Amino acid sequence: MDFELSELLKLLSIIRLATYRSRNVFTDSADEAEEGASRILTYAELFEMVENCAAGLRALGLGHSDAIGLHLPMMPETVAALLAIARIGAVASPLFSGYGPAAIESRLRDVGAKALFTCDAFPRHGAAIPAYATAAKAVEKCPETIKTIIVVDHAGNKVSRQAF
Repeated sequence: MDFELSELLKLLSIIRLATYRSRNVFTDSADEAEEGASRILTYAELFEMVENCAAGLRALGLGHSDAIGLHLPMMPETVAALLAIARIGAVASPLFSGYGPAAIESRLRDVGAKALFTCDAFPRHGAAIPAYATAAKAVEKCPETIKTIIVVDHAGNKVSRQAF
């Protein structure tokens, strides 16, 4: 019996999910230091986040070999986004959340990214860092590639989303 590698990996993930469904896979301790709160995800919760995110990416027309930027701090949604990108066969381009607009723009251009994940804002040393504003400035300079910005509501800040 022959298996494609992708089929084998799906089978292994289903077996792992069935075995470890209720085990904790991710503890959001990065936010704990900044915000005083922590989240714990089980394998089943992470799997659901990944599947939902992957379905959303496919609905946006993203798929195999498309480059997608990740401009997110370390949080559960970052892990889910990275795994969802891999699940649809796209290429993840991680971007340090502390980068400025010029650094983000150059990296998005270099990979020909079609979409970008960012968040509204995130805490750093007691101040709210406006991630979306930084990402939007970068995307304004490379509209020929980026068609979509996917915004994770992390800090609860309202952002005025622009159409790109």
